[in-house]
Amino acid sequence: MHPQAVLQLLRTHAPADPTELDAIQSKAEFYDAELASWQQRLDAALILVNLLQTKVSDLGRKKEIFTSYIAPIRPLPAELLSQIFVIACEEDPDFDIFPVGRPTGFLTSHSLVHVCKFWRTVALDTRSIWHHSVNLKPLLQIDRDITDRLQSVRELYGQNLVRLYVHLASKHAWWGVDLVRDVILRSQNHVKSLKLVGKVFEGSQPEILSAPLLEELMLSADVATYELVSSVEFHSPTLTKVFLYYPPSALPRLSIPRHQLTYLSLGFPMFEYSTPVEGSMWFPLETILNFLQNCSSLLHLNFTYINISYPIQGVPPVLNPVTLPRLRTLEINDPFLRTASIIRASILPPVHQWESLITYLSAPSLKRFDWIIPERINSPTPLLYSIPSINHFLRTTRRIQIIRVAVCDFEPLAVQRTHILRICGTLGNFSTLRSTPSLANEDVLKLATQRKYPLYFSPVMIVNETASPLVHPQHCSYIDNILEGGEPGTYGPVEAVLPERLRSLHSLSRLLFEGLLGAEQGPVDCERRLYLTV
Repeated sequence: MHPQAVLQLLRTHAPADPTELDAIQSKAEFYDAELASWQQRLDAALILVNLLQTKVSDLGRKKEIFTSYIAPIRPLPAELLSQIFVIACEEDPDFDIFPVGRPTGFLTSHSLVHVCKFWRTVALDTRSIWHHSVNLKPLLQIDRDITDRLQSVRELYGQNLVRLYVHLASKHAWWGVDLVRDVILRSQNHVKSLKLVGKVFEGSQPEILSAPLLEELMLSADVATYELVSSVEFHSPTLTKVFLYYPPSALPRLSIPRHQLTYLSLGFPMFEYSTPVEGSMWFPLETILNFLQNCSSLLHLNFTYINISYPIQGVPPVLNPVTLPRLRTLEINDPFLRTASIIRASILPPVHQWESLITYLSAPSLKRFDWIIPERINSPTPLLYSIPSINHFLRTTRRIQIIRVAVCDFEPLAVQRTHILRICGTLGNFSTLRSTPSLANEDVLKLATQRKYPLYFSPVMIVNETASPLVHPQHCSYIDNILEGGEPGTYGPVEAVLPERLRSLHSLSRLLFEGLLGAEQGPVDCERRLYLTV
């Protein structure tokens, strides 16, 4: 056996001193405990390292996200950032505040003010992104949800609230009116367009509004309740465009700077959910003439849903004629002429209502005359009463350039589509049309299909219970808006019109051409157009 092996056996199996054995055992237990303790510390340290690594990674990711949001934009100068905001908000629509249950849209300008304080300051200082209209359309009532939204709008917009439309159905708006009135009064120093429907101002004393920047004003009675508005005075040196849809008894209660107006639309509002009282649709001739006496700066005059009345018994009052020296466009538009004809037949002589007004009206600088006739096309009787007086009026207007007539068949309200027979041209075309219309000559006779039948023939357009047409009154003429606002539809074959209908159209067009548009004694150097709805 090798000596080293013998020595190892002796060391392993040799008897040891008991004291030495105890010391060896104690050392072994000590190091075993130390190993376990340090192993636990190492495991805890590894867990902490993992947590720290996760935290560092998360903080780095968040830093990268927020740095990417702030770093490229925040250093931009306020002037450049403002220009970016203007481009971003170019397609923002008007802001409609609907009642509870209907969503309120969000505009880009509303989002910009919530990004950061710097953006909010720049956005509020950029006035052009707030030039949209704020429209309060509560249908038939004002609830707490509406008032809360209106309160938020007032706080957000401040002096940027320059266009405001409010529609109060006063029969149901029994509370919340004070807040609406407060918003209007707070906005009077900076508002440029104000459109009010309903009885916003109440009280025995007249309300005075000083609006130095006001350019456009629309005031309308609420037909649903037919409550008269209170007296209101407007002190507005910049006011030039006014829409008044009031009953005639309310006109004397309004004070506006009529001498500076260039656009005036006068008449009565129409709502689908109500019908006005019979007496409300008659405007005394004296009231209309007195209102127009001081409108010497008018360039555009529109009459909507006005039926002129005058005394039947007794001596008629002495009325002074009205001269509008700067008037360029005159529109006569009565959507319910057929209904009014029934009333007129019982209480008025059988003459056209507009005859009395035209007699007292003079416009030496008139260039365009638009006449909308909402009458059945096979009933030419009203035209026979109207043509002589209107023809006389046109002969006294030497500068006229365009005469346009729209004959609207008001009967088929239930149909969704109607036909428009559009005839336009100069005197030569009208001479040709005095013979039988040629169906092959599309330059003379065209048939178009309109996409949607207009319920009411007036500048206020279509009304229903969910949206008021008075929000955006059309500044262009009725014919421009309905029949010339782009193609009304695709042209179809003229043969689609029944032969008897076509003969009726030809008969009526002949009456108009020969009696009004094509008359030899009438103006011969102007463009003439005729529109007929089938």
